[in-house]
Amino acid sequence: MKKLGITLLLLLFATTAYAEIKFELTGDMKGAGTYYQNHDMASDDTVSYSYYDGDLNLYPKIIVGDSSVNMKLAIRDETWREGVYDTDDTTELDNNVAVERCFLQHKFTENTTLDVGLMDGGTWGTTFGDNKAARYRVKVTQMTDVGAVVALVEKMAEVGSTATSTEDAEKDDADNFAIGFVTKIDKIKIAPLFYYLNLSRYDSGGVSYYLDNGNDALKRLLLALEISGDLGAVAFEAELDYNNYDSKGFVHPLAGALEDNDWTAIGFYLNVWAPLDAAKVGGVLAYGSYDDEGGPASSGFGFDFNDDFYSTVILGDELGWGGGEDLTGMSLLKLYASDVKTGNESVSLGGYLAYIMSNQDDTTLEDANAFELGVDGTYKITENLKYNLGVAYASVSYDEGDDPDPIYTLYHSIKLTF
Repeated sequence: MKKLGITLLLLLFATTAYAEIKFELTGDMKGAGTYYQNHDMASDDTVSYSYYDGDLNLYPKIIVGDSSVNMKLAIRDETWREGVYDTDDTTELDNNVAVERCFLQHKFTENTTLDVGLMDGGTWGTTFGDNKAARYRVKVTQMTDVGAVVALVEKMAEVGSTATSTEDAEKDDADNFAIGFVTKIDKIKIAPLFYYLNLSRYDSGGVSYYLDNGNDALKRLLLALEISGDLGAVAFEAELDYNNYDSKGFVHPLAGALEDNDWTAIGFYLNVWAPLDAAKVGGVLAYGSYDDEGGPASSGFGFDFNDDFYSTVILGDELGWGGGEDLTGMSLLKLYASDVKTGNESVSLGGYLAYIMSNQDDTTLEDANAFELGVDGTYKITENLKYNLGVAYASVSYDEGDDPDPIYTLYHSIKLTF
């Protein structure tokens, strides 16, 4: 892997003999340090926890006429500790270069674009409910007089190729399909999405559920709608996500077949802000439903605001309160200010105050609530180099049992973009 990384870097900076080939390179590098008190939300043992981490991301692009190869190289994406350089695979100390994206793009016309390969997926509209991840895709984007149409297919698993002697094994392949539309009416953006997912494996609670080499699957239908725009004095963005799940036919590796189950998960997000001269001031309202009989084993399922959303520093981004990547099965009300001017053009401030209510039933979080506040500042050392420092505090209250002691964090980072 290390040789591959060195070869790619040499390729990027080499002088080519072909004038029609062009290279572009953008990227970022960050180093960060984080301190937590009571990270585990204990009621009587508020131990501290801290770590350093850093990563380098390169986005090379090779352009040949109307075609291009687009890549993302992740280098030294790690938590610093002696003797271990890769937190994903501790057995390979030199496995520190990963080609996370690599896809071919060709523009047939100004209005028609084809993308083929490993690219970003799991995103649409705002960041609400999104979890950006690598997806093998074939995607077509067609510009029309009324907006852009996006159609794609994703290959998630190729089960049939490893079970060719089993009848109907090919039906357990995981293929996703989506079609979306993006248009603007005056200053209002409207973006609906129809996304159908057919998954041949599902991981939940540390257990993997498999199919039975038939035509059943975990089927998920996602209908998403983003509406956002600028109304002059205020701007807004909103998203509604409706998910319908069908777990018919799942097989537990030890317990055998599970009962069939259908459930829905709904999320709603609204962010309204005013771009004032002194700061950007706004408020967020977000909701995630919870079904106590949802999930493939009827063990409960909540809508996850997900990894890209960043609802709050502690309970959302770090702890994923509710059992997901961010807040799950929760309601959020947040007031915030960002880009607060200080009189020094190089220094800006921001902060938020959030109140969170659990929508979960028949769990330890039923009727739980919390509030969290945070403050951060950014110092622009140069146009490309920024230093960030922040602190956040969270307090949680349970309906039953002992409440955890407060949780707080102090963090800072330095980041170069180019």
